[in-house]
Order: sequence, then structure tokens, then C-alpha cells
Amino acid sequence: MPSISSKRPAGIDWIPRELRRLREDTRQSTAAVVDAVRPQVDFLLSQEAIATAVPGGRTVITQTPPVTTGDMWLAFDPSADASVTITTSSTGNVAFQAGGFMQVYVIAWATVLGYIGVEILDSNGEQIRPPGTSDGNILSLWGDTIQYINSSSGMLHEVSLVPNTEYVFRCRRGYAFKAGIDVIASAEIQFNDTGISVRNLGM
Repeated sequence: MPSISSKRPAGIDWIPRELRRLREDTRQSTAAVVDAVRPQVDFLLSQEAIATAVPGGRTVITQTPPVTTGDMWLAFDPSADASVTITTSSTGNVAFQAGGFMQVYVIAWATVLGYIGVEILDSNGEQIRPPGTSDGNILSLWGDTIQYINSSSGMLHEVSLVPNTEYVFRCRRGYAFKAGIDVIASAEIQFNDTGISVRNLGM
């Protein structure tokens, strides 16, 4: 009857060494995969940027009696106008949505209009797209001794920009007045917080 030995057969000392080598190869290849996909993951995580701006108080513009004006835009105020910076994808296509709080008041058939617009700046701070009256929510009021409040977001808009390029999207507050029918006519608009969402389309 053959004897049973507990001794390890000769010639297999290479197995532990090979297992250690395989573990190290696996660790290095896994690290290489992580390094390769990290930029894509980081990009996907930055596909959308959202910001809000909540000033300490309201901005109030009043005219008594109101004078008919064109579209007027308040100077950019970082405490009141939400702003985000985003780098476009390889398509250069971007969608944005914006809105804010507005309150208006009219007397003697005056008219007041309010808008939340969005302007786009390049990395040098140059405006490449001016704010538009239909970018965000819009408020329009005409009547005698009427007050109205609007706080919502506008429709989703899409713009085409240069791919893989950094841009700044920021809210702008705009308004317009139209004269009433009497010298006692008055029009007022108040602005408060704003918000903006910007999302890359494509990778």
C-alpha cells in the first residue's frame, strides 16, 4: 500500500509567486481603468449646473406717472442674478431654464412688464448672447389699482455654442412701462430671487 506524504510535491513553488503577480497585475489594470474613465465620469457629473440667488431685499422700480419705455435691463448683480459656469460637451448644444420672483402694481390703466432673461458670456467675460424677454418667466399687467405676483420658471431653451468651451450663463432682470390715462397713473415692479439651470446635451 503506498504511503501518503504531507510534503508539498516538488516544482510548485512558482504558484504562490504567480498568484501574487496576478493580484498585482489585476490591481494595476483596475487602477488604469479607473484613471481612464475618471474624466468621463467627472464630465457626466458636471453635465448640469444649477444656481439660485437670494438678495437681502427686493429691488423696486417705480414711475409716477409712468413714461413709456423700451425694454430696460438692470445691471448684473451677483447677489440677485443667479449665475453658473459650464463647459460644453462635444456637441456644443446646451439647454437652459430660468425664472424668478416679480411683483407688479399699477394705477389708472398704466402697464408694466417684467422679465427674467439669460445672457451668455465667454471665458473672457464678453457677452455672446444678450438676455431675451422670453428666456424666463414673463409678467404683464394693465389695469386700474391691480397688484400681481409671479414666481416661476420659463420654458426650456436650447442654444448651440462652441464644443468643449467654457461659458457663463447668468440671469438678468428686465422691465418696461407704458403710460396710463391720467396724471395719477403709477406703475411699479419689484424683483427678488432668481434661479437658473443649465444642462449639456450630448457628451
